[in-house]
This record gives sequence, structure tokens and C-alpha cells, in this order.
Amino acid sequence: MVKIFGKIQGANLTIVTVSSSTEDCIDSCFNKKECILAYMNSNNNCLQYQYKNVETIKVTEGSRMESGNTYVAFKTLLPSETCPSSYQDIYFHIIVNNETVNWVKTSNGWTFQKCRDGWNKFTRTDGVIVCMQVFLLQNTISRKDAKTTCAEEDAVLSGLSSKEELDWVIAKRSKADVIWIDGMRSCPNNDECQIFTWTDGYTQNSTLLQNADLSYTFDDMPENCLVAAGDNINDVSCTRFDNVTGVACGYRLS
Repeated sequence: MVKIFGKIQGANLTIVTVSSSTEDCIDSCFNKKECILAYMNSNNNCLQYQYKNVETIKVTEGSRMESGNTYVAFKTLLPSETCPSSYQDIYFHIIVNNETVNWVKTSNGWTFQKCRDGWNKFTRTDGVIVCMQVFLLQNTISRKDAKTTCAEEDAVLSGLSSKEELDWVIAKRSKADVIWIDGMRSCPNNDECQIFTWTDGYTQNSTLLQNADLSYTFDDMPENCLVAAGDNINDVSCTRFDNVTGVACGYRLS
């Protein structure tokens, strides 16, 4: 555990409240498997943050006076071969239930974010972190209604940017399911091309399209939208394809 003067924002400050000494507060968190952070507030109450109960935490570092004499203690792994000269040299991270909890250093502290329960996190090569979930439906769904389904989950129809993401989406479906994903063909002069635009707000490019099963048209009908089908990405009609029973939703974490 690494203890600093600081305050916590962006998290439920009443998750666990136990009157305790600072040392007992920190020791108790250290011995709990899912406790990732301990906070001793100005009322001398110990608040412990369990990994499964929080999505966002912001820690602001300050002097004893600036923080109001409040302490924050991070549970973190330390380098095995070196002894850091200062806590500022430590990369705060810990493994909980086979997931790595990474704290991101900011100008005046650290932040932590994770996906909602049941959503999967993907860290993309451009540094964007995306949370995704696949929803399978009993009936077929249009692309328009697929976007509404995602909006109801406080998310958007998600594009895919890596084979890892595609494999995860494919693994979520049953054998017959076809899943809407974001992406719409945008070709100059209506020519055939592999230029797609995304509306999810975080997909910028997708190398997956280089190996996608793209046919451009079917029975003279333009196929300008994307689905995950079989083990690949396929293009289909945006409005007249009626064989889709799932939707890939997502939201940007950072």
C-alpha cells in the first residue's frame, strides 16, 4: 500500500464506512482481495473501495493542509528488481480477479476507470479504451432499431477495430446470429470502395476491413452497412437486410 495526502472524487464515498485508525484502515484494505483503495476522510472514517463496486475514481493529491489532513492509500504491485526512490516513480497497478487495475497519472493525481459489469474492455492501438457488450434478441432487428437499443443502454452502435474485438463479438453469438456493428460505406461518386465512416465517436480506422467479406451489392441492391456474420465482417443493405438478431454496443472509457 502507498499512502499519500489526498482526496477522492467521482466515486460513491459511502461504499464502506468504518471508524478506524489510519493504519487499521490501510491494513484492512490490504487484506481484502477486492479492495483497491483506502481513504481516511476528515471525519476520521475509513472508506474502502472494492473493485466490483466502482467504475470511476479520481484521486487528487495535495499537501496535508490542502487535503484537509485526509489520506489515500493505493494497493499496488511494486517492481521486483528495484526499490523506487519515491512513490512518484511507481506505476500504480494491481491484479484483481485476473484483471489488471491501472491507475492513470494526471497533472495532480491519478484516475481509475473500468467498464460496467458485464461489459468487456478493449484498449486500442491509438490509446482509446472502449467498453463493449453484445445484445442478442429473440426477433430480427433493423439497423435503426439496433442504434436505439444501444442508446437505451447509454451506449452507441460500435465499430470494430481489431481481430480481438471481432473474435469476441463472434464468440458472443450463437451459430445463426448476425450482429449489427457500426460502419457505413462512403465512396466518392458512388463508386465501389472500402471507405467506411463511423458514427460511434471512437472508431477511426479498421484494418479488419482489409480481410472483410465485402460484396458491395447483392441483386443490384447496395450493401453499405456492416455486420458480424460467420467468422468475419460482411456488408449488407442498411435498410432491407432482415436477418440480424444481435447488436454490438459500446462506449468510450477514455
